[in-house]
Amino acid sequence: MTFRGTFGGFRPRDTSNAPRRPPSCFVHRSKVLVGANRAPGRLMRCESKKPPHGEYWKVLLDSGEWLWPDNLILATPGANVAVCEMGGGRFLTDEHGDGLLCPKHDGEVFGTLADHALDAAAPRRPSGNTHRWKRGRR
Repeated sequence: MTFRGTFGGFRPRDTSNAPRRPPSCFVHRSKVLVGANRAPGRLMRCESKKPPHGEYWKVLLDSGEWLWPDNLILATPGANVAVCEMGGGRFLTDEHGDGLLCPKHDGEVFGTLADHALDAAAPRRPSGNTHRWKRGRR
């Protein structure tokens, strides 16, 4: 499967009926902007009730409409659209350049703010040699 970030949504690379998945940057209930007009909504993983049973992805707009996931952008703070280096999904950011990560992958690689707060609050163990050297002992 391949995700075309600019045109088309989720299109299979081959003719098989393999499940279509969004990039790993997107998860169930992610806030997204969809389409050319960037309508705000949530990406939803849905279960098919008709045989063959399986899952598919749709976007529930804030207005209540359902759309197919086409031209998705992860709705994060920022003005510029960037592509995640790990997942390939598009997201908004204020940074420029290559090698940018979406918030999900940035948290997986470098830790989230909550992880850093827990580390700062954790008691520290002494590092290095904790035994004092005493003169005259070998």
